[in-house]
Amino acid sequence: HRAMFAVRSSFSRACATMARNSRAMAVSHALPAMHARTFASPAASQVIVEKDDAKRIAVVKMNRQPANALNTDFMLELTSELQKLEDEGKVRGVILSSNCKKVFCAGLDLLALAGASEESLKTFWSAHQELWLTLYGSPMATVAAIEGAAPAAGCMLAMACDHRIMAPKFHIGFNEGKFGLISP
Repeated sequence: HRAMFAVRSSFSRACATMARNSRAMAVSHALPAMHARTFASPAASQVIVEKDDAKRIAVVKMNRQPANALNTDFMLELTSELQKLEDEGKVRGVILSSNCKKVFCAGLDLLALAGASEESLKTFWSAHQELWLTLYGSPMATVAAIEGAAPAAGCMLAMACDHRIMAPKFHIGFNEGKFGLISP
């Protein structure tokens, strides 16, 4: 039990440090501007969808500042936006990107999981699985435009896409193994 407590403590410290460091990040508009229609207000939404009807593509920008950490509401909104694009049938390809500077997706929002009820955890993990299945099983071509760090669940989002394009000097991968944890 002491070893597991030490792993959890190290993991908590690492997550707290990552959260502190990412708070200083500003919004980036690294992808070139598209001649598109924006379907969500950046101030009101954690997900921004820009469609180019002529090219039949959409850019889905994760916009949960400061680091796109995945909590239940964010995952449900992202899943909903992807499903709307599928149901509409006008888009053949989706580029998943970030509106956060230097971060594609920081992974799970561990603070949202800390002390959560059993029911909240069930809802969280169901939303997590639904997001992965929606992205992975999409009939649309999906591309992850990774212009920042993508650890843990951020890597999962990128891997669920058909293709990944990554800017140099950033890291991607599952860090759970370092702590003796298994990725869900």
